[in-house]
Amino acid sequence: MILGIDVSTKRIAVCHAERDFYRVASDTWQHTVTEGAHAVDRFVEFIKVWDSHLRELIPDVEMAFIEDVPFVRNRSGTIDLAQFVGAVCAICTVHYVPFKLINNVSWKSKLKIKGGKPGIMKYVQGNYILPYLPTITQDEADAVCIAEYGIRTLYEGS
Repeated sequence: MILGIDVSTKRIAVCHAERDFYRVASDTWQHTVTEGAHAVDRFVEFIKVWDSHLRELIPDVEMAFIEDVPFVRNRSGTIDLAQFVGAVCAICTVHYVPFKLINNVSWKSKLKIKGGKPGIMKYVQGNYILPYLPTITQDEADAVCIAEYGIRTLYEGS
């Protein structure tokens, strides 16, 4: 199983994708952190929830593809997001799950997605059979695309 992971300081969205899942996203999981108004207050819950979810998937995870921290004009927002992405990487490491950080420009370019968030949503809705459409969130759509990037990178060499 390949994981496509989209992280923010308020939620984590994960697409669980099998090697042959093309055009049918098998499952996504999303958790919104409820504790605290500030990122530092949500951090502990975030770590516990991600650790618990990843434990359920082991040993089936072959690799996790995690969206790297994009440039954000808000310095403190960038620092907070970097801490959350780092926590996801650390939990993967603790459980011996290999991971790769990928830039959002890289996965969008490989999938030929244009138009920002609306373009991502249009791509996912047009290319995947998702049992939960139209209720998929933007974060889940990103996770689906990140998982497709991972599959293409690992298995197709493209």
